[in-house]
Amino acid sequence: MLSNFTAYLLGNVVAFIVMITLEKGNIAAKFLYSSLFFAVRWLLPSIFNTIEIYTVLDWLLTQSTPYALVIVWTVEYACLFGCFFIICKTLHRSLTTIQLTMRSAFILCIPACVSSMSYFLVKTWQTEPPTSQVELVLFLYYVALLCILLVFVRIYVEQERAKIALAQQSSLHTQLQMTKQHVTYIEELYDELKGLKHDLGNHFEVLGQLMKQNDTANAQHYMAHIQKEAANLATLSTGHPVTDVILQQKRQQAAQHQIELQSSFYFPKQLQIEPFDMSIVLNNLLDNAIEATKLCDAKTISTRCSRQHDVFLVHIENPISTKLQLDTRTGLPLSTKSSSLHGIGLLNVQATLQKYGGHLTFNEKDGCLIVTALFVDHS
Repeated sequence: MLSNFTAYLLGNVVAFIVMITLEKGNIAAKFLYSSLFFAVRWLLPSIFNTIEIYTVLDWLLTQSTPYALVIVWTVEYACLFGCFFIICKTLHRSLTTIQLTMRSAFILCIPACVSSMSYFLVKTWQTEPPTSQVELVLFLYYVALLCILLVFVRIYVEQERAKIALAQQSSLHTQLQMTKQHVTYIEELYDELKGLKHDLGNHFEVLGQLMKQNDTANAQHYMAHIQKEAANLATLSTGHPVTDVILQQKRQQAAQHQIELQSSFYFPKQLQIEPFDMSIVLNNLLDNAIEATKLCDAKTISTRCSRQHDVFLVHIENPISTKLQLDTRTGLPLSTKSSSLHGIGLLNVQATLQKYGGHLTFNEKDGCLIVTALFVDHS
């Protein structure tokens, strides 16, 4: 004959197995929710049972009509389920703000396991009906266990949020640094163009002298030198200076790793999208693309865009060395790095796109990852 505790434990295990069977992935969250549900399920009824003993039990024993019993128990169970719903909703709202891993799930389920085991031990060693003083102590004990469970989860979630906030501050600082680099790059480019313009007169004079002397060979050689110098100043033309600089810098950065960055990206001036927001999207997505391509034999990244009515799409395609796996909760690729701050760049991109009613999508095709950033333009 199974005890209620054992029966509910087995039921919880079966529910966990059914959840991971019906929906693959996110095992850590399912494991944690099962553990928390099991602990709260025992603590709350015990607390309400003690409240009943100290409030309406004596009155119920003197009632001869069943209606009083039905009314009191209906109110009691309504309050019980109300508290249970509020606690579960609060836990769910808190836990969905952080990325749950198996490590964090095990840490968070420690108070739940301790609470469940404590309840089991109390009921096992309780051989006779408790006195009112013991009931009061047990009531306070169960309340303390429930508070410890909730406070522990709250503290852990706040710590994780603080880490994310710190990472986002760091990411914002990085974006500002990138902006400074863009400004510096533009200033250097302007100085080089000014220098080339200053030297053009001298170059033409030299070419004129060479042509007067019919020195065609040296004239051609000198012209090739000028063309090479001008080619070093060539930039991508995307329709906006900010995106020009970003793509030019990323092309140079990719070239350092023997990666070719192909671009047909164009940023129309009439779009109601802030250049700074577009820079966040391009910088983070291209950084990720370069990092992924460095691990592959294929060394080509392509960047393009398209527009469908009021939707503006940015597509970035790059080879990947591993199978694409998405987090079912965030919709972002699962990180293979140990750092808890990894993926903050994609979270920033996602937050930026949400300002425009857009989102990120990830697709795998022929060994390549295709990332699409969707903006809704209301211009």
